[in-house]
Amino acid sequence: MLVKASIRDGFTGADYDSDWHDAVKGIGEKLADYFRSQNPFFIPQVFMKACGFDAEQKWKSLTMKL
Repeated sequence: MLVKASIRDGFTGADYDSDWHDAVKGIGEKLADYFRSQNPFFIPQVFMKACGFDAEQKWKSLTMKL
C-alpha cells in the first residue's frame, strides 16, 4: 500500500506530492546539500546511505524510467 503525502520542503519551499518514499528521499537530498554547505568534509553519499538511500539504486531507477 502506498501512502500519499504532500510535504513542503522547508529548505526550498518545494511541495512533494508523491508517494512517501519519494518525498522523504527529496528532503534527505536537501538535508545532504545543507550539511555539505555547512561542513566541507561532509560526505553526502555516507549520509544518504545511512538514511537508506543508495545512489546506485537511484541511478538505476532513473535510467529505467527513461
